[in-house]
Amino acid sequence: MKVVVTTVLILFLFFGGSVYINNHVERNAEEMLVYINDLDKAIEESRWDDTSEHIKKIEKRWESTKRLWLLFMGHEEVDSVDSLTSKIMRFVEIEEREMAIGEIVLLQEVLNHLINKQALRLSNIL
Repeated sequence: MKVVVTTVLILFLFFGGSVYINNHVERNAEEMLVYINDLDKAIEESRWDDTSEHIKKIEKRWESTKRLWLLFMGHEEVDSVDSLTSKIMRFVEIEEREMAIGEIVLLQEVLNHLINKQALRLSNIL
């Protein structure tokens, strides 16, 4: 009986932790996507003064998010987001509109891919 209870408890903790982590990743990625969309609109409208505010929000969210994601995801995915955010920040600094928008699109795709990859779906488990 102890073995059954222990096994059920371990499974419950495993699946509960997985659901929590997936929700956390999805929430943080979606929040970053909102900030990125705001930055994209500011760049498209050439409102370069507003972009620094959006960059700070993205940078702050990413720094707090990155620490937890490194524990549960592959480093190459986190490094990819890190690299893309750095590129975007630099392109915004030099007001390079086309390159910044291109990198923003890539970052949006990477974040959407991570959301789908981390989701608890049968296709991701098998």
